Amino acid sequence: MKRGTLQKWVTENSYLSSIFTKINIILYILYGVTFLHSKKVLHMDLKPQNILMDKSLVPKLTDFGSAYNK
Repeated sequence: MKRGTLQKWVTENSYLSSIFTKINIILYILYGVTFLHSKKVLHMDLKPQNILMDKSLVPKLTDFGSAYNK
């Protein structure tokens, strides 16, 4: 992904971004988790290193190796 992980983005760029950008990122993550839960999937390893940021700062959930399907 263009901007790397959420961990990298927070460390290097978050001080430059507005509160609205940060809230949008959080909301996108919540939408993703809600979608997974609606499909009965639990990620089980959600952390900033497992969230990739695209060029538009839209987070993408990754690393489903520990995911659990109920």
